Amino acid sequence: MNTRISEDWPEIRHPGRCPCAECRGGRRALDRIANASLSAALRHAQNRGESDFEAAVPSPTPPLCPPGTFSGWQWTEALDLTEMFRETVKAPFSTNNSGNLLYRIYEVGSERPLYIGMAYRNSIQYEVVDHLDSVFKRQGFSNNETVRALAALDLDSTGSEIDKLRILISKLGQATGSPIPKVAYGRVTEKAGYPLDAKLLHAFEATLQVLERPKSYSGSTRTFEESLADAADSVLDDMSA
Repeated sequence: MNTRISEDWPEIRHPGRCPCAECRGGRRALDRIANASLSAALRHAQNRGESDFEAAVPSPTPPLCPPGTFSGWQWTEALDLTEMFRETVKAPFSTNNSGNLLYRIYEVGSERPLYIGMAYRNSIQYEVVDHLDSVFKRQGFSNNETVRALAALDLDSTGSEIDKLRILISKLGQATGSPIPKVAYGRVTEKAGYPLDAKLLHAFEATLQVLERPKSYSGSTRTFEESLADAADSVLDDMSA
């Protein structure tokens, strides 16, 4: 059954003894025209996506793309991993004034990188050293009890991408003649009107991980949330000390 929807606009009241056709008993055409006109105007003003029973739900127009760009999808200025462990390393590896850097640890000649990460609050140098200090030193690969134990592990023994990176570096260190891995960086530039915050940078990090499939990659690991949880645990430990 079709139901006609209309608005109950107040009727126009004419003064007594008005000589118009309405007051002389004719059809109230004036009121009906005004009612119809205002109803049409109201309908056009409403969201076209709305129905009689539910409101429209806005949705992004596909394909969904992050509001920003990565620097040419090309990693630049690769340095040996040993450079990250020196007291001084050139910018932008040692600085992070804009918080828009991603980095890639890889073996020369290998299409798949070892690891892709982001440097938001800290520098690339800080992040790399923090991840690998236990298995890599300024002079190169370490050869200690920790490294030998990690080298014997299978990558599937852990879901943490950082732990997988440590295992991979330890295995390289135990292999004869392994070249020193390199570190390259790329920049994310946000679109006007959108803030370049940690979530946007992480969106590009995650996208590049899916595209390049680092050897440390774990699709079930939410590295961003886990890194925040680790930071929170560290703060709680400091407070309880």
